[in-house]
Amino acid sequence: MIDLDDEMGFAMSALDESDTGLPGLVILVFDDRYISTKPHHEPQIWVTTAESTKVLARISIETVPHILDGNLSDEVLADVRRFLVKSKDVLVAYWNGGVSTKKMLEGIKPVTDGE
Repeated sequence: MIDLDDEMGFAMSALDESDTGLPGLVILVFDDRYISTKPHHEPQIWVTTAESTKVLARISIETVPHILDGNLSDEVLADVRRFLVKSKDVLVAYWNGGVSTKKMLEGIKPVTDGE
């Protein structure tokens, strides 16, 4: 039997630059209140950069995107915020279990230079 608290990979989707327009990975985390006894956290993504494979920051996806934990440069944070503003509705729906991974991927809107 798989313990989902130990195997959180089953509750994540990793998006790369071709999906988001951001260098590095954006890791979408499915709301753990559906799979865990851990306390509910606010909707969030985890962010890496092209220079690192480690999660550098957890970013809120509700209201005004802000850093919950970790550090990003002002430039990277600004790009992440642009991505979150464009894709907020589908990301929040995914977090809440309202859309499938396929529908979430179809609804993602990558950022482009000059936006």
